[in-house]
Amino acid sequence: MTRWRQDPDIAQFLAGGWRLKSGHDMEAWFTEIEQKEDEIHFAIETLAGEPIGWTALRDVDLRLGHCETASLIGEASKRRQGYGQEAAHLRAYYAFDIVGLRVLYSEHYPYNTATQRMMESLGAHVWGIKPEANFKNGRYTDVVCTFLRRDMWRRPDWLPELT
Repeated sequence: MTRWRQDPDIAQFLAGGWRLKSGHDMEAWFTEIEQKEDEIHFAIETLAGEPIGWTALRDVDLRLGHCETASLIGEASKRRQGYGQEAAHLRAYYAFDIVGLRVLYSEHYPYNTATQRMMESLGAHVWGIKPEANFKNGRYTDVVCTFLRRDMWRRPDWLPELT
């Protein structure tokens, strides 16, 4: 994870407060997220157990039934092979069926077409654009805001319904 977070090719696509971090900063970040009660983090692994990414439910509000989502496929050789999409479906399954949330919110940059395709495959919709909301690559950039309600989610056939 430290290597991925330090990679400028990855950081350019990560919305929010992601910055390049040193190993020491990453240790502090891991300690911080372990103590948060409103966040759930998952490793993304291949069937062989190789860690290739990370996904999370952040700012989980059980009373209102919503949270923010985040994810990345850190291993370049594993991108564009469906791992992110599968992880996003599993994250939605966990959020909706296990935790009982109603809505998942996410943000990405307009040039992050992989995330855009992933969100569309889930059934998510764009609810707005934050103009010039972040500073990346020497310029201000918009942030695309999406939402996915439980009833909008395109549950894949391979995920069973809980009864």
